[in-house]
Amino acid sequence: MSAILEAHIESNKINAFQNRCDLFSKQCAVLLGFFVPVSTFATQVVLFLLLASWFLAGSLKEKGQFIVNHPVARITFLFFGVFVIGTLYSQASWVDSLWMLEKIGKLLYLPFLLPIMQEKKWRRAGMLAFLSAMLLTLILSLLKIYAGLPIVINPRFSGAAIFKDTIFTNLMMAFASFMVGHLFLNQTHFLKRIGLGILLATLVFYILFMGTGRSGYVVFSVLWLLFALQRSSLKGVAIGFLSLAILLSFAYFNSPVFQTRCLDVLADFDQHTAGNSDNSIGQRLEFLNHTWQLSKERLWFGHGTGSFKEIYQNYSAMNHLTRTQNPHNEYINTLFQLGLFGVTVFVGFFVVLFKWSFALPRSEKWFAQGIILAIATGCLANSWLMDFTSGYFFVIILVFCFGALNLKKDFQCE
Repeated sequence: MSAILEAHIESNKINAFQNRCDLFSKQCAVLLGFFVPVSTFATQVVLFLLLASWFLAGSLKEKGQFIVNHPVARITFLFFGVFVIGTLYSQASWVDSLWMLEKIGKLLYLPFLLPIMQEKKWRRAGMLAFLSAMLLTLILSLLKIYAGLPIVINPRFSGAAIFKDTIFTNLMMAFASFMVGHLFLNQTHFLKRIGLGILLATLVFYILFMGTGRSGYVVFSVLWLLFALQRSSLKGVAIGFLSLAILLSFAYFNSPVFQTRCLDVLADFDQHTAGNSDNSIGQRLEFLNHTWQLSKERLWFGHGTGSFKEIYQNYSAMNHLTRTQNPHNEYINTLFQLGLFGVTVFVGFFVVLFKWSFALPRSEKWFAQGIILAIATGCLANSWLMDFTSGYFFVIILVFCFGALNLKKDFQCE
């Protein structure tokens, strides 16, 4: 009898420990919403604690079943699996192949975090954590630029950038403005709506009057039009185009930062046309052109996972070109490594995510579509799945959205 009682007590202790680990894993996931935009080191620490607590919390069979049944998890595993297959015929060294797998491997956090984000309160807490990080960034940026305070978190970041460089900051500010815009229209409390309106205006001000990330300008424009489509009919999209044109025109004539960055694009194109590619746009076009030429050598299945770095460096050395570890375009990067087959899976990855977003509750649906379109657009001029900040930002927002997918219901488009 005493043995049974002791076993029961021991079982209760284990259950209590696992419950604490489960709670801690959810808290860590929420913390990622804050730390991804502000600290690489803190993000890595929280990810380690999250993985440890995820496994220690138990219920591995139930979590595994949830993951297996989740369509977002399946397409993520398929996409990563193509890169794994690419290592089998890659012309790269195992070091470079594993380096590439590590870069893309951050996507695997998506399926593993989905089971712990099923509760609405945790998903909303994660979204608020992200908005809190952007609010902190916004306040510090305003103090740095307009109050002249010597706020230097990282000496590599100039201008209004605080925690991350201007490319990633403007991306996340654009998405934050997209979120706040929806929250503003959803809010019925007068004072809260006024507060959200002020925050929205300040975020837009940062993007167009303080931020220098041109990819962020493009993402902001795309999200503005998506917002109009989500909130109204096709007629509303026409209004969205008109209002966006007015806003960008106003920014061009009143924001020295925005105007300069736009003129830089035209100047870079002119220099590239004249034969000088020693600028941001020229280098990207050079990478694009030469990577395409190399990709045609193995168009169907590519040169293999991780092959770009060594092959392009050798090619650039022979032809006296600028060296790079990636072509700053995720699509052409995938084409080079995995061919048309890999690009098809890559595009299919975005398509499947977008398709299943229609099965989500309204707010999660809107936010999921926003982050998918933002990253898919940015990948045309950046390698945002490879990059640490943009990659984990993509993953954590998707987790906060697709954790709401009810697998017990049949998929129905709204």
